[in-house]
Amino acid sequence: MIKKNSNFKEYKFRLAKLNELNQIQKFIKKNWKPNHILGRDKEYLLYQFKNKNKLNFFIAINKKNKKIESIHGFLKYSKKKIGETICGSIASVETGNHKPFLGLETFKRMLLINKPNLYIGIGTDPITMVPLIKKFLHFETGLMDHYYKINPNIKEFKIAKI
Repeated sequence: MIKKNSNFKEYKFRLAKLNELNQIQKFIKKNWKPNHILGRDKEYLLYQFKNKNKLNFFIAINKKNKKIESIHGFLKYSKKKIGETICGSIASVETGNHKPFLGLETFKRMLLINKPNLYIGIGTDPITMVPLIKKFLHFETGLMDHYYKINPNIKEFKIAKI
């Protein structure tokens, strides 16, 4: 069973508001990747994460400085409020943050609020996050086999490296 950790009293955890879009994009540019599409393309971010007047980003805000210090973006696979399948998309903690397990706590609280029947973590970092979710949340993880078929009519590939 997932429980909140009481060692995070200096943070407020909640779903991001639509008017925090710029802050989230700045956070992504600074702490994820400077040229990532979510940090530079507002329309695309809204297309993927807008949910009425909220954004599907669970955030941890430092109560003292009012800054976002952790994010966990997720995609919903249905319109149900509880018991749906969700997929993690982007998770990051403020560069230089010295609060151990802040990213894990943000993730846990996102799960407590959403109560998904299934969480899919495609792309979960096998070095930083997988060991934590296995040890502290007792999640099962694994690697997926991916297969593809090359189109014989295409000679120049722009994404795949054959």
